Amino acid sequence: MTKTTGLNWRRWRKVGVWIVGLPLVGAIASAVVLNPANFFGGLRAIPGEFRKTSDEFWGWYHNDAAWTGYWTNSPEGYVDAPDMNLSDESMVVDLIVEKGVIDGTISTKPICGATPFNEFFLVRGTISGSKSATIIVWDIFQGDKADIAKLELRRDGVILTVVPKEGTTRLFPKEARLALDPTKQGSTETGRGEFCEGKREDVVKSLSETAKDAAKK
Repeated sequence: MTKTTGLNWRRWRKVGVWIVGLPLVGAIASAVVLNPANFFGGLRAIPGEFRKTSDEFWGWYHNDAAWTGYWTNSPEGYVDAPDMNLSDESMVVDLIVEKGVIDGTISTKPICGATPFNEFFLVRGTISGSKSATIIVWDIFQGDKADIAKLELRRDGVILTVVPKEGTTRLFPKEARLALDPTKQGSTETGRGEFCEGKREDVVKSLSETAKDAAKK
């Protein structure tokens, strides 16, 4: 008796699922027959809409907008800047974050002395939490990519703490405290302004002298 009852129950459950599903099947069939172009066009649009929604979700999850911007020890636009306890050493971290993936640049005075032309090194990394991230400082030397250092970022509102962890850590302060500069938000320009003061003039002068020496020979 128990075995027969179980079989009957499974059979009626299948029938119930089929009956419940009839309206949905009918609606789909009607949509295809009455307006096939719109129906299949809508299906084609679903992956694009899903991708857009997915991108928006991950951007929100990692709080991309809060990380993206120009972080510096000397920001403009703050009335209480002296109370923010920012670092004395000049430093800029310029970040663009999309779906938790970081790109950007970093500038310090030791970097000015380490490179003949550039005022910054490149950075890449990922957001590991709403308020923490890890970046790799890197650049291209003689056509080859090279990692320079690994840094840890900790964000607290408009304050960013930067701590070097591995690699050539001497190029960075032991612990830098920076603030988001609201006057430079929304700009995509890299290396804004002249960070290494007088460096361009020195490079131009050096190139000019080299050209003169070559001409004399």
